Amino acid sequence: MFIVPMSFLLSHYSKEFRRQSLLPPRMATLRFTKLLTKQLLSQQTSPSLARTCSYFPINDSLFGLKDEQKQLRETVFQFCQKELAPKAAEIDKTNTFPEIREFFQKCGELGLNGMTSPAKYGGSEMSYLDHCIVAEEMSRASASIALSYGAHSNLCVDRIAKMGSEEQKEKYLPDVFFTGDYYVLNGNKFWITNGPIADTLVVYAKTNFNADKPQHGITAFLVERGMDGFSSGPSLDKLGMRGSPTGELIFEDCKVPVENVLGEENRGVYILMSGLDYERALAGSCCVGIMQSCCDVAFNYAHLREAFGQKIGEFQVTF
Repeated sequence: MFIVPMSFLLSHYSKEFRRQSLLPPRMATLRFTKLLTKQLLSQQTSPSLARTCSYFPINDSLFGLKDEQKQLRETVFQFCQKELAPKAAEIDKTNTFPEIREFFQKCGELGLNGMTSPAKYGGSEMSYLDHCIVAEEMSRASASIALSYGAHSNLCVDRIAKMGSEEQKEKYLPDVFFTGDYYVLNGNKFWITNGPIADTLVVYAKTNFNADKPQHGITAFLVERGMDGFSSGPSLDKLGMRGSPTGELIFEDCKVPVENVLGEENRGVYILMSGLDYERALAGSCCVGIMQSCCDVAFNYAHLREAFGQKIGEFQVTF
């Protein structure tokens, strides 16, 4: 069985963030008051813009974030609310996002795809906390697309940046080429995020069936779409996280060059688990973004819905 995170591996990274001010400056404290509600509701000039304009600010000073990190959140918030939030409902309804490649291309232009990768390979060379801030704001706009983003930027790109050889980093992080002897992989794996559309994959395969411990016989490989013997199934129609492409990967005598081994032979489990350690933190930030989106909708609704002659948000307790 294979455990496979994968990615688009877009090459357009940037260290500079666009500092455009599309929305008012963030307020000093997060207090749910009638004054704050009126200010936010006054921004909703059009029904079609209601979802993207109705939001409640986050007081990052409470959490000790640096000014650069506050600006990062503001930049990503503006970007995701403009490029992603208006399409989120349709993505969920149709279980597809036709512009997903164009969206990740724009992420690359903002430096979001290689956030924790070294600058020498085109990465942004930022922290995992910065990465979590991006995942949180993207999840606030669309949890399903944020899931695809996390699989791409963390489980694939970050593992190559941390564990890949110099040749692999130069090949897969900014560009592409090919040579060498090969391994032959056989098997398949279901429920793979980005599986139906990924161009480059990190694949974990059993290479030593006689190892003292089962986990010590696993090797990590870099597999490219188009390699002989590799194919993928159609995107699955899921109950949740719709629009994040999920499907089956199929390996039928797939030839993988020996130089595509990521890290050391039979030690792939350490690459996998060390990556999941960071991915769990990133997944947690996605949940925070989802909850923030719930607050955006619920707080707004509490000051629009009326019962017994007054807004329900004005009652002593609102559930």
